[in-house]
Amino acid sequence: MKRFLVSILLVVLISACTSATQVPLPTETLSNTPTPPTTDTPVPTSTGSAAPSNLPLTTAGPYLAYLRADGGQNELVFLDANGKGRAQFPLPANANLQVAQPSLSNRLSPDGKWLAYYTGSAGTAFGHVGADTADLTLNLLDLSTDSSRVVARLLSKDYPANFAQAAAGIGASVSADGLQNAFVWGITQSLAWSPDGSTLAFAGQMDGLSSDVYLYRIADQTIRRMSSGSEEVLWIAWSPDGKWILDGSSYWTGEGTVYNIYATSAADSVVRKLSTSNALSNGSLDWFNPQTYIEYDQANGTGSYGLRLVDVGTGKIVQVWSGSFSFLSIDPSRRWLAFFSMYPQLNNSALPQGPYVLDLTDMHVTPVKTANANRGIGMTEIQTLDSSPKQMFLIRDDTDGNLYYLSTDGTIAPVGLQANGFSISPDRQYWITFGDQLGIFKADGTLIRDVPLPAGLAGNPSPFLQARIVWRPDSSGIFLVYQDAAPSGASQLTYIFDAMDLLAGDLVRLDTITAQMSPDFAWVGLPK
Repeated sequence: MKRFLVSILLVVLISACTSATQVPLPTETLSNTPTPPTTDTPVPTSTGSAAPSNLPLTTAGPYLAYLRADGGQNELVFLDANGKGRAQFPLPANANLQVAQPSLSNRLSPDGKWLAYYTGSAGTAFGHVGADTADLTLNLLDLSTDSSRVVARLLSKDYPANFAQAAAGIGASVSADGLQNAFVWGITQSLAWSPDGSTLAFAGQMDGLSSDVYLYRIADQTIRRMSSGSEEVLWIAWSPDGKWILDGSSYWTGEGTVYNIYATSAADSVVRKLSTSNALSNGSLDWFNPQTYIEYDQANGTGSYGLRLVDVGTGKIVQVWSGSFSFLSIDPSRRWLAFFSMYPQLNNSALPQGPYVLDLTDMHVTPVKTANANRGIGMTEIQTLDSSPKQMFLIRDDTDGNLYYLSTDGTIAPVGLQANGFSISPDRQYWITFGDQLGIFKADGTLIRDVPLPAGLAGNPSPFLQARIVWRPDSSGIFLVYQDAAPSGASQLTYIFDAMDLLAGDLVRLDTITAQMSPDFAWVGLPK
């Protein structure tokens, strides 16, 4: 099998001015973590029928990866970007796909050779946890050989009795049940590959009373413990330059969970507490540059607010906007930021509700008005178009569906059409509208062609509730994924998977996927 690369999408920006706290490691005793077995074992698989259109891969990449079930067999699929061929990899029959897990791009190694998966169980958060569930194990599937290896058995020897001991050592404000629920909730979601694919970061409890961050090196199959705190790890992420492993940790989980965010140096295991947030719940951080990410908070009614930028290397933080925001979009130069604010008064100002443009060089905020001076544009989608300074952003007025160009000086110009939604290509040279059909446009608004929508989507006033566009990395075409009009069951939904070249041809049916929620995708084989 060819070797593949996973793309890790970066977003955008700058740095800041509030210092973070250097956190010494607690004195919990570290033990030498044993090296897992070096012998790979063949993967046991269940019987399933062949998938439709099972053609060999026809290109050298990139490939779109996703999970599907066929005749009771769960499998990983690599699909040519042009939709012409596919490779299928059966998952082990004992893989536990019911536990909460991070995105597929977190589980697939950047070279596309390894898929991380869990077997066994640690119990159920807010449910049953007992000695019969103490067998949770992290494994790797080698896609080139169809063999599997054990990375680590993740639970302590006295699990789950250890939570009472841990709570007693922390204080009256922490309960054994709270620690247990936080641990079970986060243990299988705390997983991420380093950008170069050499190392897998994961959470484990093998050496202590709480879960901690560990690194597993593919080359020599060794495990290195990176942290030793009393909180439970709820998510893990890498900085894009591979220098830092971030984790969000807490003593409990549930509505309103506050995550203490730590950064651990991959080189020397130095741990720094960066900040706290109650919004970054899954480690899907938006990065402005290789060491600066977006952080914010959330509240019922207000939504997202308190936009700030955190520099992982220095620990400094800059407050960008203290009011509410949504539909955040930043131009490729990292200078201009556009967003919608429902409650700008949180910013201690008399600014109106509506879209704003922020100049990140001096933090100057410009409110945006429509031709009707009595109101701002309604709750809106905002995406970076970057056609010109006068057409930097494309926005949609949710009150009537009209599209507008938004300039860097805060003025808007009508595009002259309505849409139920839109999507902009990765190279920002094209955009697609949803309506009675798909409209394909150049960046400057020139219509290229219209494409008929599949039955059930045409005229749907809320198509993005049922459909999503996945662009090819080179912007030459799309995959359209949408829910079937006739779901197959109350908990299992059927999704249709179509493909289309951007400049010619209609949508072509590729696959059907049965799942409890919208399928997860990851691009594999992209150049670095």
